[in-house]
Amino acid sequence: MPPVKMKLAVIYLLGVILSSFPGSVFSQTLPSSTTQLASLYQSGTSSFAAQEYSASSRDFKAAAALCPNSELALQCEYFAAIADWNLAPNAEHAAAIEKWLEHAQRFEAQLESKGARIASKGWNQWIEAAHLIQAKWEIQTNKLDASRKRLEKLVGIADTSKNESTPNGSESLQKLAWPRDYACSANAWMELGYLALKLPGQEKLAHNCFDNAIQQCHASHESLLQKALWGNAQSCVRLEEWEQALKHLTQLQSTPLDDELQIQAKLLESRIKLRLKMAIDVARAVEPLVELAMTGNVGAQTTYDLALALLEFGLADKSDELFLKLSSRPASTPFVLEARIRVARNAALKSDWNQVKSLTQEMLQSDMQSPWTPFAQYFYGKALTKTDEMEKGLGHLDLALRAQDLTVDLETSIRLDLAEALYQSEKWEQATAHLAWLAKSASQSKSKPDWLPRVLLRQAEMLANKDLWKESENIVSVIRNDFPTWSAAPEVDYLLARCRIAQAEFDASRQLLTRVLDSANSNPAIAARAGWMMGETYMMQRRYGDAINTYQQVLAIPNQSYWHAACAIQLGLCAELSQDTSTATDWYQKVTSSFSETPFAATAQQRLVRIASETQQSQRIGSGTKR
Repeated sequence: MPPVKMKLAVIYLLGVILSSFPGSVFSQTLPSSTTQLASLYQSGTSSFAAQEYSASSRDFKAAAALCPNSELALQCEYFAAIADWNLAPNAEHAAAIEKWLEHAQRFEAQLESKGARIASKGWNQWIEAAHLIQAKWEIQTNKLDASRKRLEKLVGIADTSKNESTPNGSESLQKLAWPRDYACSANAWMELGYLALKLPGQEKLAHNCFDNAIQQCHASHESLLQKALWGNAQSCVRLEEWEQALKHLTQLQSTPLDDELQIQAKLLESRIKLRLKMAIDVARAVEPLVELAMTGNVGAQTTYDLALALLEFGLADKSDELFLKLSSRPASTPFVLEARIRVARNAALKSDWNQVKSLTQEMLQSDMQSPWTPFAQYFYGKALTKTDEMEKGLGHLDLALRAQDLTVDLETSIRLDLAEALYQSEKWEQATAHLAWLAKSASQSKSKPDWLPRVLLRQAEMLANKDLWKESENIVSVIRNDFPTWSAAPEVDYLLARCRIAQAEFDASRQLLTRVLDSANSNPAIAARAGWMMGETYMMQRRYGDAINTYQQVLAIPNQSYWHAACAIQLGLCAELSQDTSTATDWYQKVTSSFSETPFAATAQQRLVRIASETQQSQRIGSGTKR
């Protein structure tokens, strides 16, 4: 709530002292000299106007001590309490304002017992402001019912006061320390409206308040009118009075708006029109706002809201621009850390791991504790595992998993990537625990999550690595039955083929492997592995010609140097077993020269040495030379 404004003049205050209290039972408590009192009032007023609230509070409290038990003291105590609130709106100062209201109630009761009333013309506004502060504090401290009752009473008093047919002395409304016989100002109605908007189920109350504010706004109050129209549009949206909301937005946008409100109003208008299925070119309506947010004076909240809306409207690239701009602001700015995480996530989707590391590493190096820190740990760890820093990445993923109060979605994402990284690192037992957690989580879900087949596949592969072929095949069958269109189906077929090979069902395995090999355009790595495996099945049956044809197919798959090396050495072996040592030598030499970085190079070199030795021996035997 903005600082409470005070318009007091020392001459007026002295007039109150001299004219209001001689007939009062408290008149005898006034000081004999008013010079010091006037000076304190003047300095308190000046300090308040200059927003020097500490000094203002001190001077008003000192002034109150000079005229105890008087209306002037009560007014002085009020401004001291308001100055304290403006200095620090906390529980202590909210309690002080509540205490002042209780004091005001007792004071009014004593006056009324003598047939008198508060003399100050500003009394209603002070009482009103005190109740507004209390309502705001009650909302902040989740005392929503108390705040609702307080606001409803203020609105009821104002409505009754302007209704001539309702007696001003109505017992239900005319209670002490509440405004009397007054009309809320346009600004007070607006404050009431925005406070009511924060209360669940109080949309009609807010709507009524904004209507009153709009009715009382004059041409010179353009800024106030804009705020009231904007508030009313929001209350109409919550009441699902869409046409009324559009009416208020149209009136609002006919006035010169600042950058912030211009964006907010256009966003709300676009959403309403889409909901009503009205003809609207969303891109044309919303895209100009991006330039405004990039170059204008727009706060973090509005920039963030616009970026989210652009995602909602299918303008992801424009959304990325705004999130990137927001992420460049100081980390302490609201929404900046979330924006950085969103940019990191988008970069991860594009496999731009260097950008992911840059964004998240900066967050982790700062001392700022944030709910977004586990997200930063997660994306940083994932980026490390994708850039050949597996061990370091595993450490950060583990740190992310250890964070407190993880959401289920975040924990699931962390475990998925941690399990995969552990699997790729051949840390089978560690991966098993995470896979089991994920499988259990999926079993408790109402629908099967899209990541479940990957988890099942990894579980089946680890069973196969332990030669538990039947158990592995059972899981593979579940994947094939429940997820027939899964994009990684070739991996499933490959594993099932391995299960068939373990049972010496070579023809059945080759049918599956042929299907995988045919997917080389979309799955080159798994297709190359499947081709190699199919060649191995022929080798087991000593069908060297078929093995050679299959290995040659793998060599035709581009960018698979590991499997090219694996097949080349087998082609050499096929030639060697077929007594074609010249061809075998050529293949082994190709492995040592073209694939020297692979583990197959050493084996190829050993076979070359063996062939050379055997050739030399046969030459000696053929020549009759004694060995």
